Amino acid sequence: MRTIIHVLGYLVVLTTAVVLSISSRPIVSETGRENLAFAIYRQFPMAERLVCAGRGHRSSLEADTLALTIAIADVESYARPGWVRFLKDLYLATHQLTFSQFPDMSSGPAQIRITNIKRIAGLADPASIGLVLNECDNISVAYCLVSELRDGRPLTADNVAAIARSYNGQTRSAKAEASLQYVDLIQRIFILTKIELDNLPVAGWEFGVAPRHICL
Repeated sequence: MRTIIHVLGYLVVLTTAVVLSISSRPIVSETGRENLAFAIYRQFPMAERLVCAGRGHRSSLEADTLALTIAIADVESYARPGWVRFLKDLYLATHQLTFSQFPDMSSGPAQIRITNIKRIAGLADPASIGLVLNECDNISVAYCLVSELRDGRPLTADNVAAIARSYNGQTRSAKAEASLQYVDLIQRIFILTKIELDNLPVAGWEFGVAPRHICL
């Protein structure tokens, strides 16, 4: 019986991997990216993502880092819509069940690599499955990662681009059209998010959510 379960699990992993390998978003012309950025920004509820990004931290939150985290999570979620993320979660859970370990791939709405989730949260494989599959916790860990990549730098356009490329692992393909679109969308959504955050009350980031101390 156990062998059958492992065989079925392997087939699920293999099938899901094939489907994920052929899913992608089209490249939009540079003139169309302003409308696309606004559509992505309106698609995902900022207040909900703000709560998720702001939870789990021992240190105080920084508004610009929050804005950049939300922008990155929005673009990553657009690039991999809900059905793709569901298949990824299925792949991860089945792979962990079948092989007793997670594959080192990206996960969640903010698409963080498993190695970074475990490193930032300080968890081993058996303890991390809930954190890996929890979308809100995923965005919280993303805030930690963005803060780490930012390393105190001012968020100029060049620095936002550099952080976005480092986050997505596109430092070697910075001139590729997909990379240019990715960075451009994040820069535009970062500005939209920052404007909205600036209009919130000073304590508006917290929304009364108790910290979980995931990281930082």
